[in-house]
Amino acid sequence: MADTTDTTIHDKWNGTCPSGAVCSPQEKSNIGGTLTKGKRGTYRTGGDDLDHMEVYSPDQSGGPGTRYHYAHVDGEWQIIGESTDGGQTYQFDKYKKPDGTLRAGANYQKALNDPNSDVSKDTNAQLNREIEKANIKKNGGKPETAEQKAAREKAIKGDGNNTDADKDENADNDKQGGKDDNEKEGEPDKFYEGDDEIIKDRQGRKEYAESLKYPEDLNAEMQDFLNIMMVEYKPRGFGGTGVIPSRPNMGAGGSGGGSIGTRKILCTITLPIPSGISDSNSTQWGVDEVGQIEEAMTKFAKAGLEGDMDGIKKQVNDGVDAAKSGEGKTAVGDAMLQMVTGKSALQRAKGAVANQNMELLFQGPALRDFTFTFPMHPRNEKEAKTVQQIIRTLKQGSSAKKSKEFRFITAPNTFFLSYYHKSNTHPFLNAFKECALTGINMQYTPDGNYSTYHDGSMTAYQMQLSFKEIEPVFDDDYNDLGNDMIGY
Repeated sequence: MADTTDTTIHDKWNGTCPSGAVCSPQEKSNIGGTLTKGKRGTYRTGGDDLDHMEVYSPDQSGGPGTRYHYAHVDGEWQIIGESTDGGQTYQFDKYKKPDGTLRAGANYQKALNDPNSDVSKDTNAQLNREIEKANIKKNGGKPETAEQKAAREKAIKGDGNNTDADKDENADNDKQGGKDDNEKEGEPDKFYEGDDEIIKDRQGRKEYAESLKYPEDLNAEMQDFLNIMMVEYKPRGFGGTGVIPSRPNMGAGGSGGGSIGTRKILCTITLPIPSGISDSNSTQWGVDEVGQIEEAMTKFAKAGLEGDMDGIKKQVNDGVDAAKSGEGKTAVGDAMLQMVTGKSALQRAKGAVANQNMELLFQGPALRDFTFTFPMHPRNEKEAKTVQQIIRTLKQGSSAKKSKEFRFITAPNTFFLSYYHKSNTHPFLNAFKECALTGINMQYTPDGNYSTYHDGSMTAYQMQLSFKEIEPVFDDDYNDLGNDMIGY
């Protein structure tokens, strides 16, 4: 590697560990292989042996810091992903090849986010040794202090402020501005002891095929497509800030091993854009009426609530004056007649009605929904299996989950959708916010005839998906998108 005095963290490795950072040695790990049990023990078959290393930049405030994962891509060492939670989840969106595809392949993304994979174990072991060496050097050759060891474990495991020194509640609150470490914005308040276990211990499928694509020869460079990304639902909490308004640009075949915020991507499904796509943005407005007597009573009540004695007297006097003469006297008399008889004298005698001050008023935003219809005609055994997996994944992923003891039922998974053009977000079609899959309608004989291949798979399917966004679209949501996009 080149010898240089440049000590900043570069997109491509320049041969020198940056000042203040810790760099692991180069390592070779198996990516995408399968563990196989044999007579002489367990060994790994298949996959690829890839070179990698990691640069760890500590957080001076004591947090997990940032980990930059380098791999040998296209003949040189390049960052393929980064983690700010101690290597628990990696983000890959910023690191792309010149053609716009991610540097980290689907298997590599999955492996980096799997704590039991070879690459994760090797990286953590190497970093652990290097940070320990740096601490010993800092101490003049003496062993690590308890604080240094706790900080090292925090950096490697990403445990946040769970060191022994932080277990004192008062000290912990001092560090966090009065908030507990586990109290994060957007998470639901705890109503009773153990309510977080409802989500943690909910039953159901947790592992899916990382990515599914139909048809198998869909070319992301030539064809536009719809990407459906499934994640585990996260409640918004009473603050209402938990919903993530946007999602990363994954492209066709994006891996289910990545993450959105703190949520793991369970699966990505790539399908052709169907016909008849549309969107409808609306807000709720309604007619509101307030008569003269109701208006006077409202003003009187408002003055009373505010403790405005002068205002109360004024409203009483104005009401008395209005009832004594002119149109006010007629209006009051007609209103009283209607209360007694249910009939309006004004309508009969004058052909008039009391002015109700009608106005159209804003009543709130509306949630958008989307329906897609996908005709699918598997051409071979592999495509038939993929179609089967897509249907199963969407059906199971949108099903409600049981809590461990079945005392509660928790929400299904949710979805991020995006149209793509040449592997990038489509600028001329609408964007989506996080959606719930509210309905799946399957037709197994869309052509009107029951027809199967030799293995029993159907020759044609028609899948209709109904999605509904889980929060409304707001004005400032458009700020998250480029000016060259249609937006929501």
